[in-house]
This record gives sequence, C-alpha cells and structure tokens, in this order.
Amino acid sequence: MDFYNDFIKKFYIEPMFNYEGYNFVNTLTYGIILFACVYLIYKLFRKLKIEINTDAVLSWTSLILFGASLRVLEDQGTFNRTDFLGFLTISPGIWFVIGGVGIGLAFISHLLYKKTKLFKSKKQAYYFLFIMGLVISAPILFMIQFKNIQGILSVFGLTAFTMLFYLIAGKFFNLKFLKSKTNLLLIFGQILDGCATFVSVDYYNYSEQHVFGSGLIGLTGSAFWLMVVKAVYITVLLYFLDKWFKEKNSLNMIKIVLLTLGMGPGLRDVLRLGAMV
Repeated sequence: MDFYNDFIKKFYIEPMFNYEGYNFVNTLTYGIILFACVYLIYKLFRKLKIEINTDAVLSWTSLILFGASLRVLEDQGTFNRTDFLGFLTISPGIWFVIGGVGIGLAFISHLLYKKTKLFKSKKQAYYFLFIMGLVISAPILFMIQFKNIQGILSVFGLTAFTMLFYLIAGKFFNLKFLKSKTNLLLIFGQILDGCATFVSVDYYNYSEQHVFGSGLIGLTGSAFWLMVVKAVYITVLLYFLDKWFKEKNSLNMIKIVLLTLGMGPGLRDVLRLGAMV
C-alpha cells in the first residue's frame, strides 16, 4: 500500500485542491484537530485569566464574518487554493487564521483592560474585540463582487421568519433557554446556515459539500429537510447544554465553537450566493 497516494492524497490532498468537498476521513480528522485546538485555547485563556463570558460569545461574530468573507475571496478566484495564501482561506487553514486573529485580539483587549484605563469594564474590552473584527472584515467585504442581492434577501428573510417562531415559542411556553441572547444567536447561526443551503441548493443549483448534508439532500431530494434537522438539533443541544454545564467558561467556549460551525458556513454561503460563485 502506498500510504501517500492511497490515503493522504486520496482523502486530503485531492478533495482539497480538486474541489471535491468533504469525505468521512477528512471530516473526522478536521474534527479531531478542531477539538484539540479548542482545548488548547481554553487552557490558554484560563492561564491568562481571560474570562469567556456572554460578551465574548457575542463579540466573536465579527471574527466569524472575517473568516466567511475571506473564504468567499477564494470562491470568486481572488486566491488560488494551491498557493499558501489560498490554503489559508480554506479548511483547515482558515481555522488557524481565525483562531490566531481571535486569540491575538482577545489578548490585546485583555491587556488593555488590565494594564490601562482605556476600558472601564470587560464588556467594553469585548466591544473593542467586536469592532476590530468588523474593521478587518470591511476591506475584504468590499473586494467581493456582489451580483445577486435578491438571493441574500431571500436567505435573511427566511431566517428572520424562522427566528420569529423561536421568539414567540420562548415567550409563549416560558422557555428560559430561548430567552438567552447567546442561545438565540447560536440558533440564528444554524438557521442561517440551513436557510442559505436550502435557497442555494434548491433554487440556484449549488451543491452541499459536507458529508451529512449532502447525504441527507441526496436521500430527500431537497435541502429543506437539512434546514429542519439543523433547527431541531441546535434547539435540543442548547437545552441540554444549559442543563448539564454549570461552569460558564467551558459552556461559553463550547458555544463559541457551535456558533462558528453554524454561522461561519452560513455567512459564507450567503456571501457566496450574493457573488454567484
């Protein structure tokens, strides 16, 4: 057996450079890498005494936008994925870019809060992190050539309609976990991803690259059911996470990961649909 050609090249190199999407082997591998990186970042933040609170979760959204917009530049051909810079705009390279930038900005925010009088509270420090994420995202967004505003509005309209259901359900049934801003943001991220996939695949002839998603769409003939599955899974998962985890730092770290895995692909798909690439 030629280990490189029969395994490394087949499951990692060729799918990455030939736009073949994900398979079970590279999905599992990337999942393990992600878990290891998140664990190390969590340990680092504990050592530096950086609190991972609700504001940290909310501030991370601008960094997700940064990663999603950077990913679309590769989609529209600004970068070539066979080059080093291009590799940094696709999985798994882009994870290290987002993680590195996020850790760097979080450390700077923490340092400014602890060592200077620039910020009067941790909330202000995380506002700084959020704003800096928007600042580095802005020039990348201006580089994207938008052509399909109708597609973008369709996705956000469907997402807003679905989120209205969650807001009503949380109030009508007095569900505490659906009144949390953090949880609603995570639900929004997954719903956005599901709606973007549904609109892109069913109405604009895009394809789903992830193993589970492509399998479900192939089985049902529509991405609508993937949208439903995402809504159900994130709702159930958040309900039990809030019941099981009492330590807030670890809980919020998990929520940052879930937010990234949902909102990241969702924003990328929306931007990609808008650019028709």
